[in-house]
Amino acid sequence: MERKELPRSSKVSDFAKRHSISISGVYRLIRTNQLKSFKVNNTIRIAEKDELYWLETALGAEQGQGE
Repeated sequence: MERKELPRSSKVSDFAKRHSISISGVYRLIRTNQLKSFKVNNTIRIAEKDELYWLETALGAEQGQGE
């Protein structure tokens, strides 16, 4: 039987630490659909690809402010 490979992901608390955001701020991003997440049992996780996409859009928005 072949195991399905799961995407690399991190817990909300790890994401928050890595980006210097409060945990409630991360949940706000998820609730407002600015950051995708998925649930494994009772743990909300953020896929690496979604974290990278969020970073790209956040940096793009920040660079666009000065124009």
